[in-house]
Amino acid sequence: MPRGRAWTQAEVSSLLSLVEGSGEAALLMASTSRPNEALWREISGGLAEAGYGSSVAQCRSKWKALKQAFHSERETRRKAGRHSPRLPPHYRAMKAIWKAAGRPVFGERRLPGVVKLPSRKRRSALATRSPFSPKTPGIRGLRQLESGLSWLRGGGHPSSPSY
Repeated sequence: MPRGRAWTQAEVSSLLSLVEGSGEAALLMASTSRPNEALWREISGGLAEAGYGSSVAQCRSKWKALKQAFHSERETRRKAGRHSPRLPPHYRAMKAIWKAAGRPVFGERRLPGVVKLPSRKRRSALATRSPFSPKTPGIRGLRQLESGLSWLRGGGHPSSPSY
């Protein structure tokens, strides 16, 4: 598609059908940073076969705009508590894709079911710490530690009464 030309309703419908049929709707509906270039090439190729000349960048950009508009409308409807009789174009199709994708939360960078790993710094700290070493205490923990160990300095055992 030449730069600056608007997408037709039929072209957007084809894009949505290809996204839904890709088997990767969860990846595309989530706000993930996972690589998806090959998927967009496939979708762009599908549009080319249907007679539309949209580049990978144009497909990705249009999808991003559709997804943003869908989530914006969804949030507006949720906050208003009532539904306007007129839905935005392609809202129903986007909602069906969103539901099929597992209803991912907009803006959340992880796919559903993907566990976040600790940061590299945290993994390094965990790897160097002995399983017998205590967690690094904060200032309150240090005070408790000092008062609990005062019996070593001649203050008597903490559980025994001092006379």
